Amino acid sequence: MEAVILAGGEATRLRPLSYQKPKALVPVLNRPFLSYMVEHLSVHGVKNITLAAGHFSKLLEDFVNNYSNVSFNLSVEPNPLGTAGAVKYSLKNHSDTFLVLNGDIFSTLNITDILAFHFSMKSQLTIALTFVENSSSFGVVQTTDDGRITAFTEKPAVNRDISNWVNAGIYVINPSILENIPTDQFYMFETDLFPKLLDKGIPIFGYKHDNSWIDMGTLSKYFSLNSELLLNSGNTKAIQYGINCDISESVILNGPILLGNNVTVGSGSKLFGPVIIGDNSNIGSGVVINNSIIWEKVNLGNNSRVDGSIIGSGENISAGINVLNVAIADDLVNIDRSNDNNK
Repeated sequence: MEAVILAGGEATRLRPLSYQKPKALVPVLNRPFLSYMVEHLSVHGVKNITLAAGHFSKLLEDFVNNYSNVSFNLSVEPNPLGTAGAVKYSLKNHSDTFLVLNGDIFSTLNITDILAFHFSMKSQLTIALTFVENSSSFGVVQTTDDGRITAFTEKPAVNRDISNWVNAGIYVINPSILENIPTDQFYMFETDLFPKLLDKGIPIFGYKHDNSWIDMGTLSKYFSLNSELLLNSGNTKAIQYGINCDISESVILNGPILLGNNVTVGSGSKLFGPVIIGDNSNIGSGVVINNSIIWEKVNLGNNSRVDGSIIGSGENISAGINVLNVAIADDLVNIDRSNDNNK
């Protein structure tokens, strides 16, 4: 079984973090997000993975070189081809059923079960569906009782009562479907291919699931994913240390906190979780960190304060500076949590 992970978008909603890395490689609990997807696929026996890439392809190449038990193919688009166009470009002459996964979705969807459903329904294309309370920011899918899809509505009005089952960004696709995607042309699954298949009467089904599902494609949702996984990783007050950490005895640590390798924290500093600090970061003396994510090789000057923020790799925060509710990574952007629509 082949899986294609869509990792080539510009991830504009994740800026400024996506100025430094592709969205598939932004760190989640100090690991590249993509590693969670690869691990989950491997558990279900899927170890042939194509990364549909665009910019940052060198960083993705470095990532795949760390794996010996997974077969990777890196497909680099010559120009943006959209979700469906990228898959068509990546799988030339492919003859078997395959999976497609968006590169910014964290999910514990049972891959084995959705494959069984796909084959049992004799579906040509199966879309994983997840339930959300507010569907106005998603692609809403309507189905019959047996799961056959009858309609798609992209981002319906808030007061429009259609469905709370939305496209979860995970698909099982028969190879014949590729014939419906133009070659070397920008073409989207959601707005181009799926409506076309409905119009042609091709059987496509929705697989409803209640497993974990988080779209981490915005700053606030990326923040929420890290916090949720940290809170669920064990004792909610736990302090997790990497190797060679140097933490002053006078530091106050109120978990959950995850410290990477070679992290130093100076005297009198206070960390109030959830807090994540990446490898080789230096936290000065008298620093206060509350509910924040700090990537690798960051330096926080003495008596600085970081609250509700994300600080990208290699940033240097001067002594006495207060950082509140922003993301900093070669630029500065406010984090707006008012429109989170995850279930």
